[in-house]
Amino acid sequence: MYAIASAPANNTTTHVIATTLRHVLFVPPLMCTQPEPPLQNPRPRHESHVSTWLRRAVTIPAVTLAWALAVLTAPLTFPLAALADVLSNWKFPFVRTLAMLLVYLTAEVIGIGRSFTTWLRWKTGHRDHATFLEDTYRLQHWWAMTLYRWAARLYSLRIEIDESRLGEPRQSIVFVRHVCIFDNLVPYLTLTHNHGIRMRWAINSYLLRDPCLDIAGHRLPNTFVRNDRTDGAAQAARVTGLLDGLGAREGVQLFPEGALFHPARRERALARLREGGKHLLYERARQLRGTLPPRLGGALGLLENNPGADAVFISHTGLEAAGSYRAILRGGLVGQHLRIRAWRIPYDDIPRGHDALASWFLDQWEEIDRFVQEQVETPAAAPEPVTTG
Repeated sequence: MYAIASAPANNTTTHVIATTLRHVLFVPPLMCTQPEPPLQNPRPRHESHVSTWLRRAVTIPAVTLAWALAVLTAPLTFPLAALADVLSNWKFPFVRTLAMLLVYLTAEVIGIGRSFTTWLRWKTGHRDHATFLEDTYRLQHWWAMTLYRWAARLYSLRIEIDESRLGEPRQSIVFVRHVCIFDNLVPYLTLTHNHGIRMRWAINSYLLRDPCLDIAGHRLPNTFVRNDRTDGAAQAARVTGLLDGLGAREGVQLFPEGALFHPARRERALARLREGGKHLLYERARQLRGTLPPRLGGALGLLENNPGADAVFISHTGLEAAGSYRAILRGGLVGQHLRIRAWRIPYDDIPRGHDALASWFLDQWEEIDRFVQEQVETPAAAPEPVTTG
């Protein structure tokens, strides 16, 4: 086990932009330096190029304009945010969140620009396709780690990772608890940055509103899925398709809950299981207190079509009080102690057969829930979070 302690950063606009820009030409290397095979993107497209570029014609200018407005109005907005914090909350959540927004928008603008230059080098013959994808992966790594480092600094987070049962990094199918918009970075920090496992993501299509995730997510072997129950078989097949051509040091990542945890969502999920006649699953799911009942379709689809990958489960606590944008603005994220526990189940120890596999998966999910209950009580009901995947 090891811990990462982070202190607040200077929140001035100049400091945020200058420090972010200082890393533009530097993409932090993965801790694992073993050579990787060339990246491939075997994923078929599930929307037309016209739909893609109609969306980007809106999102790219919108993000660029938002960044310009954030920079130009910063001399006014930061003092106003500081005044609001002094009058209401000495944790200074408004200033911290405004600074984090500026970091995010700066990273977005840089990411869009670098995505274009990597594409241009490829199209003009200065890069082959494998190098083009590698450049995109490194840009993704820079983007994710920039957001993680700044979030840790600005919100004074303490991060503790227990990986005593994680073992040696190898091909993996990864299942993660989902409670906060920031925990999208948890598997990236735990497996990609620390162990060099390159992840393939099942990404909520809501996040197509983010141009960097849209561009890099479509270039690299990922898939975008809707957070609803229509056409479930087709979406599960797209998730299972992430296993195609999976490399020895690659992983497929899934949030089996399908949405951010909230007590109201838990009650609705239990009601659906009970009304749907899934009594055995309901009896097991009702014992869960800090997680939603997992949606088994995508998870079992991955495990039943597993080409030989280990299963990795990641639980975490410390982000429960920041499950919505409103909670973040109230200071729920400031000073939190994020505890992460990850463990690996070797491929040979994973059961075979649908029923045995489902029971075993629920055993592992109950362990995720027990870790949550050991560390923190389930918080009182707060405004239900916006789903972001």
